[in-house]
Amino acid sequence: MKSTKISVLLCLCLLLGLVQVQAQSKRAITFDDLISMHRVSDPQISPDGKWVAYTVATPDKAANRTLR
Repeated sequence: MKSTKISVLLCLCLLLGLVQVQAQSKRAITFDDLISMHRVSDPQISPDGKWVAYTVATPDKAANRTLR
């Protein structure tokens, strides 16, 4: 019985430690994150309704432009 309590306590401590590490790794989104994101636009549905075509814009920060 004592070893079961110790095992449960150890598991709880490990889980709490993992939750704290995960919470610390989250951060707010920055302006650089926003300008680095790919953008999806101009969705078009095929006449039969089975397909969707769309445009993906890829940012190129070095050239200061967006590639489509």
